[in-house]
Amino acid sequence: MGEEYCLKCGKPLRKKGAEYCNDCSRIRHLFVQNRALFFYDDRMKRSLYRLKYAGRREYADTFARLATEHLGAYIKGIKADCIMAVPLHKSRLRKRGYNQAALFAKSLSARTGIPFSGSSIKRVRATLPQKGLNPAQRQENLKKAFIIRQNDVESKIVLLVDDIYTTGSTLDALAGEMTEAGAKKVYGLTIAIGRDGGREELLSD
Repeated sequence: MGEEYCLKCGKPLRKKGAEYCNDCSRIRHLFVQNRALFFYDDRMKRSLYRLKYAGRREYADTFARLATEHLGAYIKGIKADCIMAVPLHKSRLRKRGYNQAALFAKSLSARTGIPFSGSSIKRVRATLPQKGLNPAQRQENLKKAFIIRQNDVESKIVLLVDDIYTTGSTLDALAGEMTEAGAKKVYGLTIAIGRDGGREELLSD
C-alpha cells in the first residue's frame, strides 16, 4: 500500500510515527496480525463488486498473484500450516454460486504451496450484513455464527483470508473459535482494508 500501516491490523495510519491504529490501540484482537493489499477506496469497491456479484472470478487469481508478489515476506514469515477462507452461509452461497474469499484462498494456496483447508469452517447462522452495524453490533451479530472442525486446526498456525477488513470483528470471531478448538495462532490476509478511524461503506455480504 506504500505508506505506514498498523502493526496489528494493517490499516494505513493517519498519525505519522504511530505503531497502531485507533481501533487496535483500544481493542484486544484475538488474531496475531493482519495485512492487506489495497485501501478500500472507490476503485477497490468497484473491483470487489465485480468479483462478488458480477461473476468475475478471475479477479481472485489476480489478487492472489499480487498478494504473493507484494506480501510474500509476510506470508512466508507466518509459517502457516494451512490457508482457510471466511465462509458464507449456505443460503448466500447458493444465491451467489461461489465464495469469493475461498477463490482467493485456493489461488493463494496454489501459488504458495500452503495447503488450503476448505471444509474446516462452517457458517451455521445467517448473520445480518455487517454494513451499517457499529463495532459492538458486529460482534453480537457474529456470536455463534461459526463452527470449527477441531482436528483441522488443532496445534496449527492458520492463515485466514477474506476480501475486506474493517473493524476485525469477523477475523476476531473466527480466531476465537479456532483458538478454542486448539489452533496455535491465527493470522489474517485481506484483499482490501479500510482507513484508520474510517467507517467505509461496505459491500453487503
